[in-house]
Amino acid sequence: MRRLLTALLGLVLFASTAFAQSSDFITSPRFFGDVPKGKSLTITASDGDTLILAATGTTNTITALNGNLELVVGASGRLDASSPAGTTMELRVTGIAADKATFSLYESTNARMVIVSDWGFDQNVLGVFAGAGNQLILSSFNNVGKDHDHAETTNPTLFVHSDTDPDTANDEWISFEHDVTNGVIAIGSGVLTIPELAENTIKADEVAVMHDSVIFCGDLENAGTNYYGPAQPPFIGDFGADGGSDDKNFSNGGTLCSALDNTTEATADAPLTGLLNTALKVTGMRCYLDIEPAADVVFTARSAAADLTPSVTCTVAAAGTVTSCSTTVGSTTDVAAGATVAVKSVTTDNESVINGWCKLYVAIK
Repeated sequence: MRRLLTALLGLVLFASTAFAQSSDFITSPRFFGDVPKGKSLTITASDGDTLILAATGTTNTITALNGNLELVVGASGRLDASSPAGTTMELRVTGIAADKATFSLYESTNARMVIVSDWGFDQNVLGVFAGAGNQLILSSFNNVGKDHDHAETTNPTLFVHSDTDPDTANDEWISFEHDVTNGVIAIGSGVLTIPELAENTIKADEVAVMHDSVIFCGDLENAGTNYYGPAQPPFIGDFGADGGSDDKNFSNGGTLCSALDNTTEATADAPLTGLLNTALKVTGMRCYLDIEPAADVVFTARSAAADLTPSVTCTVAAAGTVTSCSTTVGSTTDVAAGATVAVKSVTTDNESVINGWCKLYVAIK
């Protein structure tokens, strides 16, 4: 009786719709209400388009035999799907074509993003469109409704934002793209940091090397400031006896290498002629001492008698077991071709018996 009443009520309600007032009709079965297990409800339009609702008890389907199937949401603008507690919700898109399935996001009739699983090409592709910036932004859930203020990009670009509200700071991001010629990593603010790796492996500043490096060496000063000058070729390694007049061994404070320092910067610094006679950017620095210092030693890279921007500096702490320090930066402002360069060392104790040297990593322009 309950099923009969439900079906009759469904027919009455259905009769008041546009279906009953047009030539569209319902077939198999001809009632609106409970559909028995294993049966289906078929809705056929006057032009032959057919929609089938089938309930098997295991897999329940809505099938559009012709044209597209559209679910239109009303004023609430929300389409919900839920599953009983203890079960898993699965959204499955099955491709009708033999080799691909597509999931698309539209604004009206305009595609804005599409995901295509193409097993014919052995690939899964996420496609972005110019109408939505030609970009994909990874952001916090709380910020998904905010404008992240990126202009439309020429090439598909991935932006990864911090958790900060973009209305507060919209420049906390890193991006990845290929500009047709080169792969490009960009940042909105801050510097690009590569974490220090384990000891006795490749160092972070060595990872940052792009093209070349320059050695600066000398001795520390007696409670003051000293400047290391660049070791031009052939300051490359061991030449001559240790401590001899021709000792160019920078790692053991060779005689000639130690002579490159001076308390007057204009005496110690020099342009990199004969080695890198071109404009360059500094990407990192690593400095070494031959023994542990009794006071902190601060090293800072300089050009044209001024600190680089951003500052390239590191500190070897006093009375520790570490005799080196390192730092990496995304890049500095240009060091002009022919500009003088030096590394400044500052300490507050008598460290004049300690030899030191620094390796400055550079990217040639």
